[in-house]
Parts: sequence; C-alpha cells; structure tokens
Amino acid sequence: MHNINPNCGAFLKKFQQTNSSLAIIETKGPFVGKLSVKMLKKEWNVCTGDMIMLFGVVLSDNLDLNISWYIGTKAIISGGRYRYWRKGFDCCLEIFDCDVSDSGDIVCIVEATNCIASDISVLRVNDDDLAGIEPKFLQLLKYDEIYDCVQLACRVSGFPIPYVTFYFRNRRIINSQRISKL
Repeated sequence: MHNINPNCGAFLKKFQQTNSSLAIIETKGPFVGKLSVKMLKKEWNVCTGDMIMLFGVVLSDNLDLNISWYIGTKAIISGGRYRYWRKGFDCCLEIFDCDVSDSGDIVCIVEATNCIASDISVLRVNDDDLAGIEPKFLQLLKYDEIYDCVQLACRVSGFPIPYVTFYFRNRRIINSQRISKL
C-alpha cells in the first residue's frame, strides 16, 4: 500500500484506480512546500486535423519536478504527433493533427520528491464532415464567337471553391480544345 500525502489531493486515488501503469510515489516525512499544477484551459473543442497547445503552470518551491502527460489512462510519449516541453514552471503539450482517439481527459501529472499533483483538461475532437456551401451559378452561361471558335464562360460561387467543366455531346471539353461541327 502507498502512503499518499493528503495535500496532494483526492484525484490521485481516483486516477490510481483507473490507471494501473501510473507509478505512485510514496511520501516520506512531512510535506513542507506546496505543489500544484493548473491547466490554463479546461475544455477544448476541435476538429480532426487541428493542432492544439495545452499549457499548464506549476506552483512549487523548487524546480526538481517530473512532468508526465496522459490521455485517459494512456501515457503520452514525446514524438510523432505529440510533443511536450517545459520551461521553468511552465509546461506545454502540443498535439498535431488531432484525431478522434485523442478525445478524453488530458491529464498533467507533476511529481516532486515528496508529493504529486495533477490537473485535467477535457479534449473533444469532432469528426464531423462539415458540408460546404453548395455551388451556385451567379450568371448564366455566356459564349463569344471569335473566328469560328466559341468561348464559354460562367461564374459560380461556393465553398470549397467549385470548378466548372464543360461538355459537348457527352464528352468533356478540355481547355483550348477545338471541336469541328459536322
């Protein structure tokens, strides 16, 4: 059984029950200083493919700290789509190209020699395929006859920007293609 310092918070007990890979640090002796971590943004709603930066601030008496990050119960290793860093008492987790599997509680755990602290930020990654704006013709098809050639033109709007393809007798017309009438 591990001795958990009451100053470290009740979250550790809850997190220990759901995370078997978490190494609990035994507290030895009285806790002298205060240790806490605060995530700057508690809730994130992003779309797949977005990049986010989760910032945290550590309040402690010394800099001898270990910081680890978890998505739910899965430990995050710096590399690939994930990168974390620390400067002094500031820490950051960057997630590139967010995926639905990144959704859940993002946990920042700070470990000192005699205590542990943590904070959570909730990440929701939406996999919605947002429909664009349906293409609309802004003007009717125009044509100009120049030296036995016909130039076709029209204007459309929409998002993403639509492209227009012209057909003659069920065959696509390629730019600068000449068609002879029979």
